[in-house]
Amino acid sequence: MQARPQTVEESLLAIADNSRVIILSLVGITLGSLLICWLLLKSNRPRWAHQFMSLPILITTVPGIFFCLVLAYLLFITKANLLTVPWFYYFPPLWMGLSLYLFGNLVDFDLVPGFDRISGLALFSAVSFAAIFILARLHIVAIFWLRPAWLIPLVILFYLGWRFALQRMFRKRSSS
Repeated sequence: MQARPQTVEESLLAIADNSRVIILSLVGITLGSLLICWLLLKSNRPRWAHQFMSLPILITTVPGIFFCLVLAYLLFITKANLLTVPWFYYFPPLWMGLSLYLFGNLVDFDLVPGFDRISGLALFSAVSFAAIFILARLHIVAIFWLRPAWLIPLVILFYLGWRFALQRMFRKRSSS
C-alpha cells in the first residue's frame, strides 16, 4: 500500500514538528565551526580557516535562502498571515544572518572558497522571485497603468541581474 504523496506544505510542517533536533544541530554546527575556525586562526593557519569555513557557510546559507523564499512566497504570493506560520520558518533566516555575522568577524568572505557562488545563488533566488512576483501581478498592473514600452527596461534589468548572479555562481576562482 502506497502512502499518498506529501505536498510541500505538509513536508515543511513535518520539518517544523521536528524543530528541536534541527535547531540544536544547526546551533551546534555554528558553534563548532566558530571554535574550529578560532583554533585554526590561533594556530596561525588562516588559509585552512578560510577553506574550512566554506562548508559551514554553505550549510548555513542554503536553508536560510530557502526559508526566506518560503516566507516571501507566503507573504507576497499567497498573502498568508505570517503570524499563523510555525515559528520554525523564521529560524533558518535568522540563524543564517547571525551565523554569517559571526563568521564574518573571524574570516574574510572574499577569501572563503565558494562564497561568491553562494552569494550568487542568493542574488539569483532574489531576482527570480522578483520576476515571478511581477509576472504573477502583471495582469492587474498592465491593465491599469503599465505601458508595454516600460517592460523593455524591466526585462533588461532582470536579464542583467540574472546574468550577474549566474556569473557569480559559476565563476572559476582564480588561484593565487
